[in-house]
Amino acid sequence: MAINVKRPRSEGSDFAVVVGTVDWGADSWDYKTENAELTILLDEVLTAGTVTVLSSAQTDDAEIDFIEEQVDASDDRFMGGLSTYLAKNSEMWIEVTE
Repeated sequence: MAINVKRPRSEGSDFAVVVGTVDWGADSWDYKTENAELTILLDEVLTAGTVTVLSSAQTDDAEIDFIEEQVDASDDRFMGGLSTYLAKNSEMWIEVTE
């Protein structure tokens, strides 16, 4: 599975370019890029070891949404959290292809 990190080709453009790749597995993950901004962001996540994801919980009375939870690379939600982190902190996002 190929995991590409993309950004817009230019401001206001509908086209995107790949600026890096992520090699993700249940035990660990790493990346390859020559983009300085992406390096800084992904190094921050590697150092922290986790990303924030939103989840929900069911109580007897109601469902509670938008609960922030920290997950590591072993969690299936990790890539979604990483993509959200990149989108919040840059104009980059993750695209998974086969």
